[in-house]
Amino acid sequence: KNLSQKFPDASEYSFKNITLNIASGEHICLSGSISSGRTVLSNTLAGLNSSYQGAITIDGYSLRDLDLSNLRDKIGKNVSQEDIFEGTIIENILLGKPNTRYEDAIWAINTVGISDQINNMPQGVNTAMLSGGKGLDLDLVNKIILARCLAKRPNLLILNDYFHGFMKSERLKLISELVDKKHKWTMIVVSNDPVIMAACDRVIIMDDGQIKKEGRFQDLLKSEELNKLIA
Repeated sequence: KNLSQKFPDASEYSFKNITLNIASGEHICLSGSISSGRTVLSNTLAGLNSSYQGAITIDGYSLRDLDLSNLRDKIGKNVSQEDIFEGTIIENILLGKPNTRYEDAIWAINTVGISDQINNMPQGVNTAMLSGGKGLDLDLVNKIILARCLAKRPNLLILNDYFHGFMKSERLKLISELVDKKHKWTMIVVSNDPVIMAACDRVIIMDDGQIKKEGRFQDLLKSEELNKLIA
């Protein structure tokens, strides 16, 4: 509520006076230009930026009063390929998480649709990966990153510009799985892709650090704000 973020060395706010309610289990698409504040907002909601003004509450508790390390264990957030380290596929998915089981990693592998690819490798989930995933198919590396997010069975899933590297058919397959109501997580996706927008419950369009428009994708199709993004 009344959320603002300005970094110490910045002259302008990344976003200002944002009031936003997200229901448990809702799937939100944050859209806008690179400078709209959408990515900073998603990072702030994930507890990565502590210098915000205003209030963030989760189930009635202020984010400032919560144990952030415990909170982050309940949030699945995608990383870049540079965060893939030298180790096996299963090690990269589990990432030393004490509360994540081997069975959760296998479930995540199946959920993102890479079980056949991995099972066809001579070493399976124990196949070695190089730093940054070098030598492996880019789609496979990105799905391993997503599997890492899902393996912790998150309450909140945050994906920043995750889908743009996939073909349309693959984007549709992935987002259809992630928004399936069998999964109980709340999801915030940063994307200007109409395929992703249409799959989410609500699209929030940001510009210059403000929410300019929000609603269902179908209801926003005739709006100027949406057409600027997808033209």
